[in-house]
Amino acid sequence: MNKHTTRIYRKEFIAVVMLLIIMTTACYAEDSVREISITAEKYQFSPDVIELVKGETVDFTILSSDVNHGFCSKELNIYLEVPAGEEIKYRFTAEKTGTFEFYCCVYCGIGHMKMKGKIIVRDADEVKKEKRQEKDKESEDKK
Repeated sequence: MNKHTTRIYRKEFIAVVMLLIIMTTACYAEDSVREISITAEKYQFSPDVIELVKGETVDFTILSSDVNHGFCSKELNIYLEVPAGEEIKYRFTAEKTGTFEFYCCVYCGIGHMKMKGKIIVRDADEVKKEKRQEKDKESEDKK
């Protein structure tokens, strides 16, 4: 093997390694997205409380089990229509902390105005601190 051939193989090897790193990172990122299923039916959402951590990306799967419904939140800039008997998927990243209302934004009958829920987005450090406190309490309880 001459020097020229060795350089070509080295470049190809580096390119393959970089490609594998990129593919592994992309697969890991895709796997780390949590899936949340929501059912919309007269006149409720289930679940009606969704807890997220700031920065978390989730895939909502929203099913309308009876009539046309909507899944909307003005504060989070979400406006979705879900046809009767169908489901839609929506990827969402929680970018700010707080409690945000979601509601049905497609008239679905007399109880339409009661069809609400909330998305609670908490700070990641706050969640970690609470988990640590829970572990500490469990350790103390075992003693």
